[in-house]
Amino acid sequence: MRSLFLIAIMAVPSYAISAALVLGGWSHHKSKGYRVNGHAIPYNNKNNLIALDVNNYIFASFKNSYYEQTKAIGYEFKINKYFGVMPLLTDTYDDIAPLKIGPVNLMGMLTFKAGPVVLLFVPNEVYTLAIKFKL
Repeated sequence: MRSLFLIAIMAVPSYAISAALVLGGWSHHKSKGYRVNGHAIPYNNKNNLIALDVNNYIFASFKNSYYEQTKAIGYEFKINKYFGVMPLLTDTYDDIAPLKIGPVNLMGMLTFKAGPVVLLFVPNEVYTLAIKFKL
C-alpha cells in the first residue's frame, strides 16, 4: 500500500510557478496626440503600469494613452526567447478596440524582453518601456 501511495504521488505532475512584478510604463507615441471636440490633447506618456505576470498570464492596471485608468488581463504567447504576442481584455478603449465582448474589449500588443527590460508595443503607434522583477 505504501508503494502504491508513493507511485501515485510521483505520478501527479508538479507545476513550477514563474511570477514577476512588472512596473513602469514610459511610452513614446508615433504621433503627438489626439483630438477631442476639436481640441488637441497630447498622449499620456507616463502610464503608471503595475502588473503581475504568473506563468505568462498578465494581470495589469495602468493609465492608458488617453488618461483612462485601465484594468487588463491577458496571456503572453512566446514567439521565441525575446518576442511574444499578448492579447488582452480591457475595460477601456471602447472607440478603438478591434473586438468588443460584452463589457470588455479585446486589444493586443507585441512584447520584447531582454533580462529585466520589457518593451510593449503596437508597431507604428506606441512603444512602452517597463521593468520586470522576478518574485
